[in-house]
Amino acid sequence: MRPNLADAMTRLSLSGAVIAADTIATCGGGGGGALPAALGALAGIAGNVFADDLHRRLANRLADPDTLLRNHDLTRAVGDAIAA
Repeated sequence: MRPNLADAMTRLSLSGAVIAADTIATCGGGGGGALPAALGALAGIAGNVFADDLHRRLANRLADPDTLLRNHDLTRAVGDAIAA
């Protein structure tokens, strides 16, 4: 089954997983090679996707002037992304 990349929560989850994998590979001290280099490149792209989707998700809440951004909104957005 292929992931639905049109869904923002799926993109947030997948890009977060790539960033985490890069962090683990980098901290693991596996040395050089193709895998850490490829993960680093993918993590850079994934970081941009993650930031863009998260910004868009939070900005949509501000489209309604009656809706205020609260401290728990970021925590909830990240929690939703992890749960997806």
